Amino acid sequence: MPGFTMIELLVVIAVIGVLAVAVLSSINPLEQINKGRDTKKRSDAAQILNAIDRYYASQEEYPFDVQAVADGGLHAVNTELANSLLKNLVDTKEIKKGFKTRLVNDASKPENHIYIYVDPAGAQSDGDVEGVYACFKPSSNSFKKESAKHAADWSFVEDEINNGNYYICLP
Repeated sequence: MPGFTMIELLVVIAVIGVLAVAVLSSINPLEQINKGRDTKKRSDAAQILNAIDRYYASQEEYPFDVQAVADGGLHAVNTELANSLLKNLVDTKEIKKGFKTRLVNDASKPENHIYIYVDPAGAQSDGDVEGVYACFKPSSNSFKKESAKHAADWSFVEDEINNGNYYICLP
């Protein structure tokens, strides 16, 4: 009688299983998820910087107290200083309120923080700034490699990089 034996079916299932494991290991789904998160953080950081530039172009001042943030530190978007920056951007309609809310809610987890950095060497007494950056900690290996490659460009987070914390900073 024609048909498949139980042994033949088990062999076919085992071969399919081995192929599935090989495909999954080459794709590395966790790395792909982390890349997606990092891409989202990069997009959010770029959107914040663009909003700061638009605010400056229309108001002729920055949406933050230059001297307060130009201490050389990284200010997470859920801190008081950075939160006031986001409030000013929402008030002038440079970003939407929902975007601010999402950023602050996402920042409840440190791995999702977006940091604002104002170069203290570039902060001038007249309120002008030469360097504003938006930084984030990447979670994917490919973004960490990018961070290590550009570490010299982001020397202001050098101590963090030396401690094994990687950052991507957008100027």
